[in-house]
Amino acid sequence: MPNYNDRDLADALSLVDAFLTGRWDVNTEPAHLAVADIEMEAGEFSDDLDFLKTIKAPALALRIGKETLVPVALSLLVGDRWPKLARPGGPPRWWYREMIYDYFVSSSGKTERWNVFESISVEEAETSFRRLASSFLATRIAAVREFGADVGNATLRMLKRAGSPHRVSTPGCKFTVSTNTSGLRVFWSGAYRISSNYFGSPTTPTASVLQSGTYVFGVDGGAYGSTIQWDRSAVVALPGTPTVHLNY
Repeated sequence: MPNYNDRDLADALSLVDAFLTGRWDVNTEPAHLAVADIEMEAGEFSDDLDFLKTIKAPALALRIGKETLVPVALSLLVGDRWPKLARPGGPPRWWYREMIYDYFVSSSGKTERWNVFESISVEEAETSFRRLASSFLATRIAAVREFGADVGNATLRMLKRAGSPHRVSTPGCKFTVSTNTSGLRVFWSGAYRISSNYFGSPTTPTASVLQSGTYVFGVDGGAYGSTIQWDRSAVVALPGTPTVHLNY
């Protein structure tokens, strides 16, 4: 995979800070750099932090590898009800917030399904997000610099930024996920904020295309029901090895 340099990391940190504050000049960036996904994650993360500060609650994190604590999207606490909440015409946003609030203040919310998450301070979550998202984005910047629009196996047409109709051709990486169990659904998340993004199904295997970056993967379905099981040892940097096996 391409290694990012100090300039890539500095540029990435500047962009992440801009995403968190909602201020960014799209014209300053490389032609093939698409960052709508990171910008949207940053906006949702900022909303999460504001809400947690309001209710004076800690943030949640998932430990991946041996040491890295990655902030968790509050939307994951809603589980399989989140798609209904998010769609047009679904329940209003305040209902989603009340459900999250119940998780933090009611013992009924702290079920075994969430024991995998750890509590960290809001300040720790923000520091972790800035550091991990900057590294994630620096990897993408380095890939765009090295490969232009094509890493040799796939090209994606992605939104350049959130809320814009402008799409750019950007490097894509063909990637295959296998599992121990057949018939599961696979989800991916950037390794800077754990949020569920559909990858493909059914296993095993299943394949799709992702942009450059560092990812973790999870599954649901079968014996796991609607609770996504994140394989915390399966951290993948792309471009790189085009396959991963999840121990589920």
